[in-house]
Amino acid sequence: MGFFGGLDKDKYDRQYSDTYLLKRLTSYFSGQRHRVVIMTVMGLVVSFVLAFTPILIAEGVDALETNASDRTLALIIGALFAIAIIQYSGNWLRRRMTNRLVADMTARMRKDAFAAAVGRDMAFYDENKTGKILSRITSDTEDFGQVLIVTSDIVSQIIQVFILAAVLFSRNVPLTFLVLIFMLQMGYATKIFRNMARKVTRQGSRAMAAVNDTIQETVTGISVAKNFRQEAMIYNEFVEVNNQSYRINLKRGMVLA
Repeated sequence: MGFFGGLDKDKYDRQYSDTYLLKRLTSYFSGQRHRVVIMTVMGLVVSFVLAFTPILIAEGVDALETNASDRTLALIIGALFAIAIIQYSGNWLRRRMTNRLVADMTARMRKDAFAAAVGRDMAFYDENKTGKILSRITSDTEDFGQVLIVTSDIVSQIIQVFILAAVLFSRNVPLTFLVLIFMLQMGYATKIFRNMARKVTRQGSRAMAAVNDTIQETVTGISVAKNFRQEAMIYNEFVEVNNQSYRINLKRGMVLA
């Protein structure tokens, strides 16, 4: 508990299921269908060419062992060169569409979050500090956009796994099952890591919100603090909060690494 402790839960924190979050994300995809289609098609293309790269390399090794003709080796090398070009072009276009989609979704999420913040009554801001709300609107939405980019890469890699699994089954069934058994263990370890990463990421966001809140309140009331000669006090408070954020985000970096 000490590993994840140090910050209290905010009253507006919520824990949603993956299904609910997916439905909310789908609503933000409206008007972005052409980009989603291009992302999907290019993701499939990149996944297929990346999956066929080790297959062609294996065929090249077999061709060298059997003293195949120069024409066969030239075809394999040409195919690898073509795959490299297709991979670069497809990945460039996929990244371009992904970044534009993520940027638009982040902007829409910030608009919705800002509208929700403006719509709250005064009692809400009596209990919740404005600096933390500001941090959640800016920092958390930016982190969420990065998660979407990573998710697109993970989906591409999962498709590669299915393609390579089909090829492995055609080569040797017992060895393929042995590989899949190890993958099941990795899947369970990934689930444990996901829970840990979610906790440390939430704590990291809270720590950064506390830092931003301290800065925002200090700058807003700096004239009052100077009138009462409280610069040292507010500076010491900031140092304490900043050190706390450093320790928590250091733990977060260790877990994610």
